[in-house]
Amino acid sequence: MFSKIIFTFIIVAVVCFSFFPVASFAESDESNTPEEFEKFIDIGDGIYGPGNDIDAKTFVFNVGTMIRMLLSALGIALTLIIVYAGYLWSTAGGKEEQVTKARSWITNGILGLVVTLSAFAITEYVIGKLG
Repeated sequence: MFSKIIFTFIIVAVVCFSFFPVASFAESDESNTPEEFEKFIDIGDGIYGPGNDIDAKTFVFNVGTMIRMLLSALGIALTLIIVYAGYLWSTAGGKEEQVTKARSWITNGILGLVVTLSAFAITEYVIGKLG
């Protein structure tokens, strides 16, 4: 019982801390000016449309970033599902129903990862063509 609580806590901690931004200690150069970042971040009045190319590209960039974040979180969750299924399988202790359950979790997790990676590849291609 206690090991399940610790295992759950570790999984939750890994998922929570994976969304913290990573500090970058790279040397700054002239391309990291606020004017350069205005191309990617909507600082203005927030009106997107075909008449303003920078705003249209910003919209495509923002949508692409949101889709990438969603698919990345989904990929992390599916990887954790596969790890959990491996844990179930390794602690089965000869119980056939637990092994069957773990196999189905692994199969579903791998299928989910394939679908997620395919969606990620398609999204990268479409966003690359649009933006």
